[in-house]
Amino acid sequence: MNNEQRPNEKETEVLTLFYNRFYSLYNEILDDSFIQQSSMIRFYKLREAFSIYKEICNYEPIKEYLKWKKKRWRALF
Repeated sequence: MNNEQRPNEKETEVLTLFYNRFYSLYNEILDDSFIQQSSMIRFYKLREAFSIYKEICNYEPIKEYLKWKKKRWRALF
């Protein structure tokens, strides 16, 4: 049995960087001035946000949580 604690120090560091960048982009995208930026800049920021989201979702403990949540999620409507 693997007694390794998750997340370990390196994983914590990487996850922190991912979360910080994701929420920085999230705040930029929600800002009213976002729509006034060029379409290329908007595209790259959205693409980067989705890329970070995908990487976070591939982290094994989060992936397992999302699978668990999907099985037990109840529709609101």
